[in-house]
Amino acid sequence: MFNLFSREKRRYKDFLPCNALLAVADGYLVPMEKVPDEVFSQKILGDGVAIQISSQTICSPANGMIDTLAPHAFGLVLPNKIEVMVHIGVDTVSMGGKGFKVLAAEKSQVKQGDPVIRVDKDFLENKGFNLITMVVVTDARDFQFRYSAEGTVQAGKSVLATYEKCV
Repeated sequence: MFNLFSREKRRYKDFLPCNALLAVADGYLVPMEKVPDEVFSQKILGDGVAIQISSQTICSPANGMIDTLAPHAFGLVLPNKIEVMVHIGVDTVSMGGKGFKVLAAEKSQVKQGDPVIRVDKDFLENKGFNLITMVVVTDARDFQFRYSAEGTVQAGKSVLATYEKCV
């Protein structure tokens, strides 16, 4: 009836809210205001959070379509038309793609946690780049976001933000 005592194991994602953005990498979550780039810290492109990454794979924070894709960033459109940008590092665009490997295709559908970009973390950090990775809601539509506080996060598991429709 209710399967209260079922031995069937449920996946971790079965317990996550469907209206959430998940961590795009392992690392340490920081508020956008602490990002050492005024475009992000002043929230010129939108509100969000950042991760000082400790892993090399950058994943999709939600289900959606990759609308734009560059070696150092991607834009994601969710089914509800919310738009999210993931930007890897400060001034990494100047590398012209060196140190990044794109794992997904532009206009492709992705699920939360799917790998999108691989970062050669050692190479880029040795070149002096800060690889703090921003997850920015560039178009919230009619949704209100609540962002998580600072702390350790795991790619595809930790909730960065939840959202609900404004009434």
